[in-house]
Amino acid sequence: MTTVERPRRGTWRDLRRGLALLEVSPRRTSLAVVAATITLVSALTLAGVSAWLVLRAFEMPPVLDLTVAVVAVRALGISRGVFRYLDRLATHDVALRGTVAARTTLYQRLAGGDPRVALGVSRGRMLARTGEDIDTIADTVVRAVIPVAVAVILSATATFVLWLIAPAAAIVLAIALIVAGVFAPVCAAWATRIREEEADAHRADHRDAVLMVLDHAAELRVSGQLEQSLDRADHAVRSSNAASDRAAIGSATATAVTPLAVGASVIGSIIIGVQLYASGDIALTSLGILVLLPLAAFEAVSTLPDAATHTVRAKSAAARVMELIDRPIANHHSKATARAMATKS
Repeated sequence: MTTVERPRRGTWRDLRRGLALLEVSPRRTSLAVVAATITLVSALTLAGVSAWLVLRAFEMPPVLDLTVAVVAVRALGISRGVFRYLDRLATHDVALRGTVAARTTLYQRLAGGDPRVALGVSRGRMLARTGEDIDTIADTVVRAVIPVAVAVILSATATFVLWLIAPAAAIVLAIALIVAGVFAPVCAAWATRIREEEADAHRADHRDAVLMVLDHAAELRVSGQLEQSLDRADHAVRSSNAASDRAAIGSATATAVTPLAVGASVIGSIIIGVQLYASGDIALTSLGILVLLPLAAFEAVSTLPDAATHTVRAKSAAARVMELIDRPIANHHSKATARAMATKS
């Protein structure tokens, strides 16, 4: 059985060093987080006010009693679109500035190091490191850092609002948000890691085995190693398919967790709200808020599986970039040490 050579797995240290290359401004990042948070808070408030307005109108009060709620619904609908636009401007401004800073630092490190290091890397790999990998690291701010911060803030806000109406429903919502915000991203990250490391490594081994058979079939047949090479290719295909199947299980689980958590939260809120309404502890409008608020609360959490998937890819990209950056530095230090030893001798 052939041992599959896997690429070095990226670590959190690699990702932190990669993000440091971006030289991200805390002020700009905070503005992006605030704009994204206001966008989703507008959606959350819109759901609550809409529920109150529908059920209050059902009671047929004087029209003037509904005026403020009607204006609030219109204002929240407009503000959501406006702040969504501002959110996109702020987040992409942070990402693009970070991309420029990271590429500048990378070019300076390569230019100041041993030229043979840069020349020893193929043009395709060099283009991938300075192009796709840097873009992947820069996208981490937009696709992982900011979504996680917004999800934490929005989840805490929704749970607090629900706590003011029905503490039991708030506990159900908090548990559902934790499940959707932690378990689903973990499954998505696990699936991505298997897909990008194990499956890709087995596919590379299959390509090597197939090319070996195509290029040297006669020599392998004479030496009696043809069947062994064919078995190697077949084993690599089966291992790749098995890894892809395991990754599919993780992806399917991550996809299913959030809808199940939403359903459990809504059903729990309905059961608790109906009991409270029957006992006269809450009004009919509060019951509507209990039902609709959890639906809007999961909007931010639903992006976390994609954030986890991107984080796994960003760690791998950061590991490759850091390896390229560290080479000139290591060579420079080794040369300086050699010169120092020569001077002493």
